[in-house]
Order: sequence, then structure tokens, then C-alpha cells
Amino acid sequence: MADLDAILTKTHAALANQGRCIFSVEHPVITSSDRGWTTVQQQAWVVDDYFETGVRVTSWLNARAIKYHRMIEGYFSAR
Repeated sequence: MADLDAILTKTHAALANQGRCIFSVEHPVITSSDRGWTTVQQQAWVVDDYFETGVRVTSWLNARAIKYHRMIEGYFSAR
């Protein structure tokens, strides 16, 4: 989701009084770079692009997957 603030604002408006929203995301280290999956046996995880947020296109279950990477701080500072 590209506009996390908008999604959270709409979700908050839809919640009942004292309601809670719980969500999970793929860890930002995983979405930072697709180069970590270059071999079957992973030796190290490449996180060179961690500080560059935005769209990531990768392969998942032999299909094209579009993800939106943000740093962990981005989730805590979202409104």
C-alpha cells in the first residue's frame, strides 16, 4: 500500500469506540532488497537499499509481486 497514512486514517474512522486495528507486514529487511534470494541456500542478507523507500517488484511463488518498502520507523510514525 503506497499511502499508509490514508489507509490508517480510514481504518481508524471505521473502528468502533475503543476498537483496535492490528496488522502485520513483511519485515522491512526482507522488502529492502530482492538480492537476498539469489541462491537456494542463503549465506547473507543484502540490505543495501533499506533507506530507499518505495515500490519493489519481486517474484513470489513464481509470480510478479509488487510491494511497497518503508523503513520500520515509517510504520511507527504513520498517522
